[in-house]
Amino acid sequence: MSMPFIAEIRIFGFNYPPRSWSFCDGQIIPIDENQALFALIGDIYGGDARVTMGLPNLQGRSPLQTGKGPGLTQYRLADYGGLPEVQLATAQIPYHTHTLYAARQAGTTPEPSDQLFAYQAGDAQPDYKQPPLGDLEAMSPGMLTYTGLSSMVENRQPFLGLSFCIALEGIFPPRN
Repeated sequence: MSMPFIAEIRIFGFNYPPRSWSFCDGQIIPIDENQALFALIGDIYGGDARVTMGLPNLQGRSPLQTGKGPGLTQYRLADYGGLPEVQLATAQIPYHTHTLYAARQAGTTPEPSDQLFAYQAGDAQPDYKQPPLGDLEAMSPGMLTYTGLSSMVENRQPFLGLSFCIALEGIFPPRN
């Protein structure tokens, strides 16, 4: 393997960092043992900038190029964003309908076991409808209840776990 630049990040297909590399897992390391690395990245990824510094944390994250693409948000070094899971709001759920079922026979109990609305013989306006609103006949709001568990929904693209590592030693990168 060629000599890396200090602070260079590479992807490895094995489960340990090579000698003079460390996982990009956000760990806090001492500055006095990593002065060249600190000269390049400082405390941008954490640490107190006096005794300690942080390494980038790519656990559960995808790397993103810094800068700004056309119509996109500006991203600077060490910016992070996104969420692995989100809770959808009503406005984010695709438009859809639910079928409402009602029995054609007269009801025999106020709490039917199969949760169907019962027809009441002789009613011109069944109990499960509100009075007509123009051409519309809306269901009474009390007839339906909220459903769902407010569970989080995964929000990640397909992925493959690999080891991201940062070079702690190597060539100090010259400026262009």
